[in-house]
Amino acid sequence: MHNEFQPNGQTWEERATLDGLNSVLDPSNISIKNNLIDIIHKAAIQNVLKGKKIDNILDFGCGTGRLANLLANFGNNYYGIDITPEMVSAAKKYISQPRRHFFCFDGKTIPVEINNMDIIVSVLVLQHFKKVSDLKDIAKEFLRVSSNNGICVYIEQVGKKRDEKKFIDAFNEAGFTLCELKTVRRGRSISSWLTSKINNQESTKWITVLKMLNNIEVNFPPLTETYEEKIFVFKRIDKYCLK
Repeated sequence: MHNEFQPNGQTWEERATLDGLNSVLDPSNISIKNNLIDIIHKAAIQNVLKGKKIDNILDFGCGTGRLANLLANFGNNYYGIDITPEMVSAAKKYISQPRRHFFCFDGKTIPVEINNMDIIVSVLVLQHFKKVSDLKDIAKEFLRVSSNNGICVYIEQVGKKRDEKKFIDAFNEAGFTLCELKTVRRGRSISSWLTSKINNQESTKWITVLKMLNNIEVNFPPLTETYEEKIFVFKRIDKYCLK
């Protein structure tokens, strides 16, 4: 396991044994926080992918496969890769439908064919590439495996400690151009605070209200310093595409 990609707190190997969304989002969560974040992420991705004709779709950092069924609905073939064997094993165990394929990633080379992925999706993964050089290398890998009309869609936390510019610069340098950048969630917000106070048993009656509140919050500047979760959408620039 590549120690440079480990999160703070529990390791990825330890998180792989946790139930549900705790394995890939907040491992200590007992509220509806993870449920709300999952819904927000999936809605943002669906909004980008709707109407697109996709053959192969890659889920980079798939974890236990929380996006697998969603993404498989948009493409003929879904490929999920993760650096943690325990995560891949869990994904294979719980998601065994046709056209869902899971592989281990060595931290350097994406194990799929060159120029074959129409869409690459990644959620809260690239922030674990702490070295700028590693981030640039993986952006080049995204380009290598993306098809001629390939699109990269990823959601990352940005703020004072994680500058969105480093993500943009790495992908621009690799051969992509940014075509959409949008805030999908604000941390340390009113909706975030309320979410932490509501347990899972009360999720049904609260989730719609919190989604609406989050949608309002993302359109207004925060009153205090916070972090944001933003969706980045990149496409290959012309000089890298076949006409």
